Amino acid sequence: MAYTAADGPPALDAVHVWTPASGSAVTLNNKASSPWIKIDNIQGWRSLPDADDNREPLTVGHGEITYDSRYLGKTLVYEGRAMATFRESMHGRINALVQALGASKDEGTMSVTPYTVPGGVAWQYTARVIDFTPNSTWTYGNRYYAYQWGFQFSLRMSDPYFYQAGTPYL
Repeated sequence: MAYTAADGPPALDAVHVWTPASGSAVTLNNKASSPWIKIDNIQGWRSLPDADDNREPLTVGHGEITYDSRYLGKTLVYEGRAMATFRESMHGRINALVQALGASKDEGTMSVTPYTVPGGVAWQYTARVIDFTPNSTWTYGNRYYAYQWGFQFSLRMSDPYFYQAGTPYL
């Protein structure tokens, strides 16, 4: 099944490339690379954006009067792990992630490109890093990727929408 513009961007079936405002980009979920940074879960991916709750109490009777609200941003929480056959390679991957996520002052861009199958259009969004929490140490993984280092980071989207890559923001 191919993703279309109406479906929105795929979450775990895609390569994510975080490009900070300054510094080097880091690639997540690229199965073709080894060592690689695997995304296990993205909380908030399909959730609605935050919104104002404009209302005031009725002056007569029970209840409230509601007014038009506006959408604010939304927060995405990435959970994953750097995986490698050799410990040094795993340290290199987690260090690249630390470098890319360390510049949290300005907004960066996340590009989301679906795998060849299911395929589809590339997407992007802008966000600011608000939290990065790597595990305190690495663990032994499986026989293919003996070394793994878990992490979690949060991105705050000031504009809660995903845009097709190459199209202007409205």
